[in-house]
Amino acid sequence: MPRRFVKWSRFISAPVATGGIWSSARKNNVASTIVLTTVTITNNQADSDNLGGVDAGNGGGIYNYFGTMTVNNSAGGSITGNSANNGGGIYSTWDLNTVDAPAGLTVTGSGANGVINTNTAKNNGGGIGIDPNATSAAGTPTIAFSVTINGVTLKGNTANSDASGGGDGGAIFSNGRNSIGTVTLGNTSALTIGGTAAGEPNSAVNGGGIAHASGTLSYTNGTITGNNATGTGGGMFVSGGTVNFLSGLTIDSNTSTAIDGYKQTGGTVTAAGTINFNGGDSIDLAGGTFTSTSAGSSGSAAPTAGWIASPSARNDDRCFRDDILAVMRGLDPRIHHFRKDDGLPDQ
Repeated sequence: MPRRFVKWSRFISAPVATGGIWSSARKNNVASTIVLTTVTITNNQADSDNLGGVDAGNGGGIYNYFGTMTVNNSAGGSITGNSANNGGGIYSTWDLNTVDAPAGLTVTGSGANGVINTNTAKNNGGGIGIDPNATSAAGTPTIAFSVTINGVTLKGNTANSDASGGGDGGAIFSNGRNSIGTVTLGNTSALTIGGTAAGEPNSAVNGGGIAHASGTLSYTNGTITGNNATGTGGGMFVSGGTVNFLSGLTIDSNTSTAIDGYKQTGGTVTAAGTINFNGGDSIDLAGGTFTSTSAGSSGSAAPTAGWIASPSARNDDRCFRDDILAVMRGLDPRIHHFRKDDGLPDQ
């Protein structure tokens, strides 16, 4: 398999149709491996002529099409100030033809090294956009792919930068298509999404921090803090697919015109470890399924600002809320009250 390495490099100010780096590396349907180490990619613009097109306009910093790409910025480097239609910092996509080799993306940082910040997308994925093509010449997409992100701080990224009314996932937009795409966050080192200082919050219409639409996303360790949604899900918005919260996740001090912390309208979500909702953040389970498989352990802290359920067809908001609270307590005894936002006393 051919391999290409780029180390200690800077890609600066390249306002072209596909941004700073465009990768479509394969030969005879055999994917290449591209490794970028300690790179700074800044102030690039995709689709600067606004002409659009199938391959134009996405991935302001990096557009990863075929092959396996690794961005290792643990020792330094950053992806900052880039802009695109989708995936302001990084955009990863595949055709998913049955003749293609599996492809993937790995991004690694460490603390202040490897930050992905102040990138903008007119539509989805201010920091990172993951969205394989929905169809292929070979029929239904069947080729698996994976994206892994560890130790990275994503802050100050914006989706819906043109204020057109559409744009989800301020830091990360994930659309795995047909449940064959896998996105893994923070499985070896914590991922930080947002912050409370000036310039640190990520923002979007839905999912100021993360928006997940399809495929499988697993989040093991990290914080979603201080992000903002003009629609709903200031911290995270789940509309479909599968989400696994494994352990060590804090959703804290996010803001929204609707639900601050976590909004779910579809999909299947499993929480196998502790999720801490702090800073007044709330959760709205409006659709799909949410299951906690953790019975709670001695000494584990209960959320300081708990869960909120939206009344659906029930006219009696208090009864509906009490019903959902009873169910959630049965799933996880650490869930102890709703956030007060409807004029009713806290439960």
